[in-house]
Amino acid sequence: MTASKSPGTGEATPVETAIAAGQETVEKMMQAGREVMCMADIEKTVETAKQQADKMQTALFGGYDRIAALNQANFEAFAASVGIVAKGSEVIGREFVEYTRKSLKTSVDHSKAVMACKSVNEAFDRQGKIFCDSLDSALAETTRLSEMSVTTANEAMMPVRKRTNEVLSGMFGPATS
Repeated sequence: MTASKSPGTGEATPVETAIAAGQETVEKMMQAGREVMCMADIEKTVETAKQQADKMQTALFGGYDRIAALNQANFEAFAASVGIVAKGSEVIGREFVEYTRKSLKTSVDHSKAVMACKSVNEAFDRQGKIFCDSLDSALAETTRLSEMSVTTANEAMMPVRKRTNEVLSGMFGPATS
């Protein structure tokens, strides 16, 4: 249906004016609806961006907190291990010094015994016995100190081994050993 203009005037008829006003009103309502929808979309986009930023912040700083806690626990295990080594080394050092002191005292006693021998054969016999006793004593002491060293090393590795198992089980599940 086409509206006709008033003959000869070039002006729009009341029907045309009403239709144009109606179209203009519909267009304004459509534009307002688009703006409202656009604002809703903007608000939704802003809210989504805030949520993503919160997730990124949590991931970033949550990861940092986890790494800091991991490093703290690793350092504590290392410190415990170093403490065990220090104590073990102190004990082994004291034992070594004590053995050295006893060996020197025994050497002085053996020297006196050799000097008291009445013959060269008796001195050689005594010297042979002293050599065997000294060798047996040195081997026994070396074995004992070696065992103490191995025990200390094994004890020192326990905190590190425990920490390694904790980290691995956190990454891959409980260890199967």
